[in-house]
Amino acid sequence: MNKENLYYAKIKKIEDITKKPPITSYQDCIAVKKIGDNLYKDALSLRNKTYSTTYANNGDIFIDKLIEETNQQLSRRELKNKLHNLRTIISEEEQIIDTSRLYVGYIAEAKEVEYIDSPMGWIYSGTTYRFEIIKPALLYKKAAYTYIDTKTKKEYSSLPALEGDIFVPDDDNYLIPFYKYLDEDERCTNMPKKRVLKKYEEINK
Repeated sequence: MNKENLYYAKIKKIEDITKKPPITSYQDCIAVKKIGDNLYKDALSLRNKTYSTTYANNGDIFIDKLIEETNQQLSRRELKNKLHNLRTIISEEEQIIDTSRLYVGYIAEAKEVEYIDSPMGWIYSGTTYRFEIIKPALLYKKAAYTYIDTKTKKEYSSLPALEGDIFVPDDDNYLIPFYKYLDEDERCTNMPKKRVLKKYEEINK
């Protein structure tokens, strides 16, 4: 397939045009060919569906971003493979995260774990009295005592049971709600992951 005037395009939908900037939602990433000013055709669809880079009303579907490819011959299969890989990357970037479940914290290694004696035998007290911080992390609270590192996607418990366990210290000194770092106009329930990570980088400067 001749790649002249061929682009990969990020497609979005206008959710609220009254906001500045307008609130949008990610829809898809597709391959398009330019057919006019601000007008593009889906390069892989047989329906000749067209998209514009402009919008006027809530609900409009538009091209938010173009990624130009080099001018070279590609088979339809090669084009689809490149598109699949790009979709995976962009879907991850555009993932929506509930910021009320995000925390700025740390990953740590337990050095000693305290147990208590009871009539039922030795039971875990849930308290570490010595641990070593490994690295800072932006953490998503999946469930009680369970956190996910938003960058690595690794899951951690906040209840280390043995010396050497890698865990998330979840007391107030080591786990701060993410929203406390946001401006009042940013404190929304949902935020794209790309924006969340950018804000986290600003926090750690």
